[in-house]
Amino acid sequence: DKKIKAIYTSPTLRTKETALILNSDLNLKINYSELISEWESKWEGMSQKKISAEEIKIYKTKPTALKVGETMQELAQRMLKFLKEIIEKHQGENIICVSHANPITILRLTLQNKSLDLLWEYTCEMGSITKMTFSNSKLKNIEYIEI
Repeated sequence: DKKIKAIYTSPTLRTKETALILNSDLNLKINYSELISEWESKWEGMSQKKISAEEIKIYKTKPTALKVGETMQELAQRMLKFLKEIIEKHQGENIICVSHANPITILRLTLQNKSLDLLWEYTCEMGSITKMTFSNSKLKNIEYIEI
């Protein structure tokens, strides 16, 4: 019901494909941003069997203590940088951003002033929608919708 003015996506194949589907009736230019790409870690492309049990335990219980690449704090800063850029560029507009579970969840936790260690209590499912409403660059509402 609200006119979408722009689409942003992470440059990974799976998010590009999702953005293309969402754009099928909109016919907008799709914008790619590394800022909303997947959490960067040495685990990328590894099977879970090759990851140490200790690292998985830390990831599930205290992800901010994990040292396998980009920290959760760095991920939060990256997502906030993207958010600031698009809020300035698209003031008062409706836009779609296609990202990944960890970046989206970390952004939600950051905006709600919650501990990043709550990652697994607030994680989002594939294909879900996280709707954020801003007014005068201030967060007014976050709505999470599973499809």
